Amino acid sequence: MSSAAQIEFEQKFITIYPLFNNRLIVKHPTLTPVELKICACLKMNLDSKSIGELYQRNYRTIENCRHKIRTKMALRKNQNLVTYIMSIN
Repeated sequence: MSSAAQIEFEQKFITIYPLFNNRLIVKHPTLTPVELKICACLKMNLDSKSIGELYQRNYRTIENCRHKIRTKMALRKNQNLVTYIMSIN
């Protein structure tokens, strides 16, 4: 997908969830801008393959990023990353 698709996605996300990024940053200030974008995609219920296509990254790159996000959020092994992100309003 093109840069235009990325911008369109990000604008749509901000319209639907205007406070999400701020709340996520308050809870987890060590997340990088790329990790915040991945979290936004997960909030929109995109899978790793779709996120990779959107941001022109390999599936494994997205999976590695998801692992780093889980680590930074200190999620337990039995906690689902997507479920946790969905719980942030």
